[in-house]
Amino acid sequence: MILAYIEFNQVWDTLFGLIYGVMYLVWVSVLFKPYSQKVGILNLLPFGQVIFDWVENFALSALSSQYLADGTISLSMALLASTSSAIKWGFSLLVYVVILVGIVVRIVGAVKRRSQRITR
Repeated sequence: MILAYIEFNQVWDTLFGLIYGVMYLVWVSVLFKPYSQKVGILNLLPFGQVIFDWVENFALSALSSQYLADGTISLSMALLASTSSAIKWGFSLLVYVVILVGIVVRIVGAVKRRSQRITR
């Protein structure tokens, strides 16, 4: 069972992280395209999320492998997994806020343009 988890974690969870990272990158890029010169750095946020997800996955796989090998768990590897998980979720929160702000900015801009066309 633990070997299946390790294999799943190393293959599918790595791909999943890449897929959601690209998806969030596209969202941020599309939503902030008119402002890309000013806020282009926001495109880096999903990469932080993916990198720390991969670090977490590596640490969890290492913990699982070590447990299978000798029945112990490394405190430093557990700390790495826990810390990288917290940082990943911090990046996730930032990405969600950025996407939400982008949606609101786009809606407000569309409403303003529509009201300007109607008043002409």
